[in-house]
Amino acid sequence: MSYKVLHIVDYYLQETMNWLEELLIQTESDVEHSIAAIFNSGNHTRFKIIPGFGMQSTYPPSFTKKIVARLKQSTFESNVVDYINKNNIDVVHFHFGHIAIRFKNIIAKIKCKKFVSLYGFDYEYLVHNNPSTLKDYRYLSSRDVHFIVEGNYSKALLDSYKIPSSQIHIVQMFFKRSVEINQVQLSYPIKILQVATYTEKKGQLQFLEALGHSGLGNFFIVEFYGEKMSELYFQQLEESVKKYNLQSIRFGSKITISEYLNKLRECHFIVNLSNKADSGDTEGGCPVFIKDAFSLAKPAITTNHCDIPEIAVHNYNSFISSENNIHHVIDNLSKIVQLNQRSYLAMCKAANETARPKCENDWTRHSLLKAYHD
Repeated sequence: MSYKVLHIVDYYLQETMNWLEELLIQTESDVEHSIAAIFNSGNHTRFKIIPGFGMQSTYPPSFTKKIVARLKQSTFESNVVDYINKNNIDVVHFHFGHIAIRFKNIIAKIKCKKFVSLYGFDYEYLVHNNPSTLKDYRYLSSRDVHFIVEGNYSKALLDSYKIPSSQIHIVQMFFKRSVEINQVQLSYPIKILQVATYTEKKGQLQFLEALGHSGLGNFFIVEFYGEKMSELYFQQLEESVKKYNLQSIRFGSKITISEYLNKLRECHFIVNLSNKADSGDTEGGCPVFIKDAFSLAKPAITTNHCDIPEIAVHNYNSFISSENNIHHVIDNLSKIVQLNQRSYLAMCKAANETARPKCENDWTRHSLLKAYHD
């Protein structure tokens, strides 16, 4: 069965939000995708950006652009409804909870199927910091909006919000990447990689503190790449490096998808010490970064946060710490420097075997199409 799906996002970023681009690519043989972006860069994309909707803007949008977009909200809503009706759209798919809430006034006017995917801060941060969010989620569910989440932890969270289980769908994002596995031999210094936004919930500071306290810094080269969400947080990272004299730490800015995949191929381990930030922000599900690493046979240094334990298994494909437990991280770093070649290669094989069946069997594609169909 073929579907026409309209995706509504705040900003369509093909590289920063590559998981969304890949999600659309996975299903494009069965789905005619179009995108309504409140802000767009004007860059070329393989998917149709609907005309007469949104504003062209650099990223992040300026405060002035955001104000103008809010003033145009009623026009955006009218344009979306017109587009849905004129083009016989089968499914409207909101990406992030706050976007579905932003367009809640038109939900009753949309007669086709409606979905909202939750990805991170919209699971707990929004609910705890804005009490009306929970009411809005329940309103959306009462209007037959279905929710797409990453795993059973996420599903249980929505269950606790009184969202009907029949309206919650699990879609884990595993993608076939266009590079071959590079089975590197374990050697010193051990190369560790993290590609993620510089923000508290990603755990960069926790990792640096653990590495500093462990006294094992000389055994590792650690590369971080990503966008700065907070200049203050990034300064804390730099201060930690100086405090512990960690000379093998490298900070980089956002990289392209091809650079990202090549960096993954070259490293020994990836690190992503996901945790619940002081603000209440969480991953919500399991980072695509971990799943990409597994598909390329790279073990993870991670935590038992949210849906991560559904695929990351301690001493099998990962070294797992409790959230915000530096002592656990130090212990895991000690285990890593004591690994022999055979044990390391066994972890690499286990990582790949965790992801490969889901990538090869189009797990993500089938899960999303099943949600649209049910």
